Amino acid sequence: MLAQQPIVTIMSFQYTFIKERDDLDRSMFLPWVAWTGIFAALFLILMSIFGVCRFIYRYTRLSEETFGMLIAVLFLQQAVVGMISEFRRASRYARAGGIRGSMRDPDMFRREDEDLAILCNGLWALILFVGMVSTSLMVDKAREWRFGTLMLRALLADYGVPFMVVIWTALSYALQSNGNHRNVPSEIPRRVTTPLLWQVTDTWHVTKRMAELPGPLIAAALIPAVIIATLFWFDHGVSIKLGMPKVG
Repeated sequence: MLAQQPIVTIMSFQYTFIKERDDLDRSMFLPWVAWTGIFAALFLILMSIFGVCRFIYRYTRLSEETFGMLIAVLFLQQAVVGMISEFRRASRYARAGGIRGSMRDPDMFRREDEDLAILCNGLWALILFVGMVSTSLMVDKAREWRFGTLMLRALLADYGVPFMVVIWTALSYALQSNGNHRNVPSEIPRRVTTPLLWQVTDTWHVTKRMAELPGPLIAAALIPAVIIATLFWFDHGVSIKLGMPKVG
């Protein structure tokens, strides 16, 4: 569980439950998750109406710091795993077309050229990774700088990190291919391609199948919905509280 978000863990339990039931088809998983999301949204709306967020101050500083450490470890672990994956060949998802440039076309690369392209892709990703992290840590301490105006330092300290993300993302497009395979291949860097909303048609069928679920299964979606709503309440409440300046 420490290697993934709790919501993903809950949904994996739901999928396992559907898969192990002989009277239920696996195609019922997405409609069941849809009902879970609807119930969770309703619970969050009710929590907002009744002001449940005020109870977040009941948690101790130990709980807050432990939660913050858990989130930091999760993001750090995902960053390391993602960085290592840039030095490996494309996954099954990439070969299915989810990642543009899987570097697997035999007509484009020989085996040694493919290995070299993967190495270049990983090194370029490593440069971007180290550059973004180092510059983000630098601008986060902008208020302590001895140069620059007070307004500029405050602006960088508050918005410098997302600004660095935009800059380094734009810099990742610096390597461009001109169609000549002896130069930079179009597969460097590898990128995730996300279809537009109106280009996805299969997920819209989930809404039609939501009414086909049996009543007890729909009612059972209340259990994971309560857990997800509680996690959202605790996650965002504690995160906001940790981000607020300490008084006293």
